[in-house]
Formats: sequence, structure tokens, C-alpha cells
Amino acid sequence: MNERLALLGVWEASAVSTGDGKWGLYIPEDFRLTHISIFGTVAGGPSTATIDVQDDGVDVVAAQAISTDVLSNVADVEIAGDSVIEIDLNLVGGTTATWTGQIGLWGYWGE
Repeated sequence: MNERLALLGVWEASAVSTGDGKWGLYIPEDFRLTHISIFGTVAGGPSTATIDVQDDGVDVVAAQAISTDVLSNVADVEIAGDSVIEIDLNLVGGTTATWTGQIGLWGYWGE
């Protein structure tokens, strides 16, 4: 197998509030998600700040913590080709909580 590490996508946000399907991307061929990079800040004092990554509406990474600068390993998540990836932003508590920063999804395309 000939694999190559790839940055699947980077999503940037400024003062975004909580919600499902904030960002999305179509995946044309098989992809193995291995890392998530999160760089940014939260405002408004949320007690919890996380993201979920979904493959065709099903959580494949749930409650990945958001902090200032994080590159997290995730269990290898196989994403089938012809899928839609969505990223949910979860900010719980606080007063008008928002997040500003970037999210990157890393992994391997395989042949």
C-alpha cells in the first residue's frame, strides 16, 4: 500500500457559536483520520469546549477537547470514499460563548 500523510482540510472561524455541522467536506476516496489540530481561544466562559467529527451523520470522534494549541492523536478512523465529513462545535455554559481559531484534520489517503 502506498500511503501519504495529508492535511484533509483546515477550517477557520471567528467568534463562532455552538452548533452542529459548522464545517463540512466531501471525501471522494477512502481516508484514514489519525490527527486533529486545534488552535484557538474560547470566549464567554464556557465550562466545556469540544468538537465532534461525523462521517455521514455518525460520530467517529466525539468530544475532542478544545484548548489553546492541541495536536491530538485519535484512534485510526476509517472514512469510506463518497462520504461527507462534518464538524460540530460544542460550547456548554458561559455567557454567549464563542470560539475563534482553526481546526485541521490529518490522516492518510491509501492506494
